[in-house]
Amino acid sequence: MSGHVPVMLAEIVAQLAPRDGGVYLDGTFGGGGYARAILDSAACTLWAIDRDPDAIERGASLVARYPGRLHLLHGPFGDMVDLLHGAGVTALDGVVLDLGVSSFQLDDPSRGFSFRADGPLDMRMGKHGPTAADLVNTLAERELADVLFQFGEERASRRIARAIVAARADAPIETTGRLAEIIRGVLPPDRSGIHPATRSFQALRIRVNDELGQIERALSAAASLLAPEGRLVVVSFHSLEDRLVKRFMIDATGRAAAPSRHDPRGLTQAADAAFHLLTPKALRPTEAETQANPRARSARLRAMQRLSSTGERNAATMKDKSGDRRRALQAPGRAGSVAMPVGAARGHQDLRVDQGFRALRVDQGSRALRVDQDSRALRVDQDFRALRVDQDFRALRALHVCCDSRTPGRDMGLNGGAA
Repeated sequence: MSGHVPVMLAEIVAQLAPRDGGVYLDGTFGGGGYARAILDSAACTLWAIDRDPDAIERGASLVARYPGRLHLLHGPFGDMVDLLHGAGVTALDGVVLDLGVSSFQLDDPSRGFSFRADGPLDMRMGKHGPTAADLVNTLAERELADVLFQFGEERASRRIARAIVAARADAPIETTGRLAEIIRGVLPPDRSGIHPATRSFQALRIRVNDELGQIERALSAAASLLAPEGRLVVVSFHSLEDRLVKRFMIDATGRAAAPSRHDPRGLTQAADAAFHLLTPKALRPTEAETQANPRARSARLRAMQRLSSTGERNAATMKDKSGDRRRALQAPGRAGSVAMPVGAARGHQDLRVDQGFRALRVDQGSRALRVDQDSRALRVDQDFRALRVDQDFRALRALHVCCDSRTPGRDMGLNGGAA
């Protein structure tokens, strides 16, 4: 396993904080670098998953080194719940995910992940399913361009797709070297020194292995498996991965920004967060590490922890949402509502305003709108129609569709008649 250098190893162990007797998961076993460090740091049990059969085979020697403590499971990490439940594991004290492709896969030309050495255009992590060659030789030009743009953020995706389609008309594209040469013929050298084919190879690899879908499923599964005080630690290597991880952790810890007070989605009671964010900002590798291992230069580490009690969850929620406008939009209304018919309104058969003017309710689809005391306006409908409350809360102005459609903008008094 000498060819594998685990990235941000010390930071991973520090954030995971393994303890004696704990049960942990390395969702991306790879070369076993994280697994070895975790097992050496505490008298714990570690389960490890990898979809690459070569990684499972390589790990046999490490299993023998830690008898009864290291257990390997073959499969994609997005299926971790089923894999672990099949082994009798229902809860974990920590999960580590090292996203992307491993050094072993990049350095083996026969796997087809890299253009640095010519090899078959494969890119399959699990060695089954369609290959990258299948994609470049069968996808329509437009679909191929979409893949390069969406998963590789390649600005020249259309030019590259056009060149690939033209080249495959002469002969199928079956090797990494030929594909890299086609792309090099379309794009000028990058000033940063990055190979012109880098983003396209990334895009094809992500599509072949459904990497983003796997990440989304793995994050959700890992969170569901964590016991109280359990930790999820994730290292990502490009913006698409990191964006998914960041968004997931922000949502899980209740730190998502409050929507506009005019957006009905922000008027729903938010559940108490079950997790606490351990890394408000992503951790980066040290300069010394990036110099020693250039592949670490783009790494980002994020971590979160499941809270242990309802009281702790409430305290964390209040801390993370201090100053959040959503709390102002959740003031309960008073009992006793006054019906206000709105004539021929389309999609709004009845509008109710409670006596304290704290809540507005619109039927037809059970839409509920709440207004805090200082609100001046709120918006509803996918078409951005507006309901406006005047400063003294004396009249409700219904715009465009909330009144008779022939007389948009009519004012309605509190007694249900038009003002």
